[in-house]
Amino acid sequence: MTVSSLKSYLFLPLLLLTLFSFGQETRKIILDADTGNEVDDLYAIVRALIEPSWEITALNATQWQPSHWSVDQSMEESHRLNQVLLGYLNMDVKTRRGGVDRMYDWGDKAQHSAAAYEIIRQAHDVPEGEKLTVVALGALTNVASAV
Repeated sequence: MTVSSLKSYLFLPLLLLTLFSFGQETRKIILDADTGNEVDDLYAIVRALIEPSWEITALNATQWQPSHWSVDQSMEESHRLNQVLLGYLNMDVKTRRGGVDRMYDWGDKAQHSAAAYEIIRQAHDVPEGEKLTVVALGALTNVASAV
C-alpha cells in the first residue's frame, strides 16, 4: 500500500464525520495534522474549518517520519503551513507545535509538546456529558503522547 492510498483511507473518517454531523449540535474538534507532508491535508483541514457543525478548537502540527517524501523538520513546516492557512482564511484558531519525532525514537516515551498538552487540557475541560473529538490526519504522536 502506498502512502497516497493510505492517506486516502485516512481521509474517509473525516468525510464520514462530516456527513453524519448534519442537523446536529456543534461538535468541538481538535485537528492534528502533518500538513507539511502532502497536499491532501490542506484540503482536509480547509473542509474541516468551514464545516458549520464543527467548532475547531485547535489545529495541532505533527511530524511525518523521516523519509524521502518528508521535508526536514516536518513538524515545524506543518506548524508554519497551519498558521499560513488560518491567516488566508482569517480564522482565529489555536495552533500548537507537536512532537518532532516518532514516539519510538524516544524509547516509547511520550513526547512533551504544546499539542499534547492542549489535547490534555481540553479533555479535562470538557463538561460532563459532552465529548471532545480529535481528528488525526497524520502521525498519532501527539494523540498517543496525550493519552
